[in-house]
Amino acid sequence: MPAPSPSMSLAQGISSTLVTDGLTLLNESHGVIYYLNQTGAAVLSALLDGGGEAAVAVLCARYAITAETARRDVTQFLDALLAHRLVVTS
Repeated sequence: MPAPSPSMSLAQGISSTLVTDGLTLLNESHGVIYYLNQTGAAVLSALLDGGGEAAVAVLCARYAITAETARRDVTQFLDALLAHRLVVTS
């Protein structure tokens, strides 16, 4: 997995709100709300705070999966976030 930039952040115009069972991301310019469950919220937080390997560690700690499986899952998750323009890297 290509390591995400340590300077990853939510894209401009995206706001987040913690909810009881996860996180919502609001695209303020399009009025679209995305919902992340608790795992998605934890992985996003790890990506923003520590990058890809931190997110892998979160998944490995939470579930009995290999680092290889976690890297694949994080890559797919990050690809989806980037495709929806919810995060940016620099």
